[in-house]
Amino acid sequence: MAYVSIDERYLIRVEIEDNQVEIIQREYQKKDKDTKKPTGEIGMLYSQMGYIYLGKQVIECKLGMQKDQPPYPAGMYLLHPATLKVDGFGGLDFGFDTILIPISEAKAK
Repeated sequence: MAYVSIDERYLIRVEIEDNQVEIIQREYQKKDKDTKKPTGEIGMLYSQMGYIYLGKQVIECKLGMQKDQPPYPAGMYLLHPATLKVDGFGGLDFGFDTILIPISEAKAK
């Protein structure tokens, strides 16, 4: 098997700082899928804050999380390809749940 050396600077990196190791819960009003009108039900969204490195830009962003998922520890991560989805128009989009790979683990493989 051939190994390819890829510079991390060209991959999507995410950094979690010590003060960002927590899950943020937010309520939202659920809507009917057909009519788009509120159903009266309350839903919950779960996220964690982090910094995404996009070339020379570093931007604070929300990372979508599962209900019972523990927060990612502080550190540097790569964005897992399963986080990306194809939308209804065939375009590339981020899925709701963010999957991160610790950079130390990615280097070991």
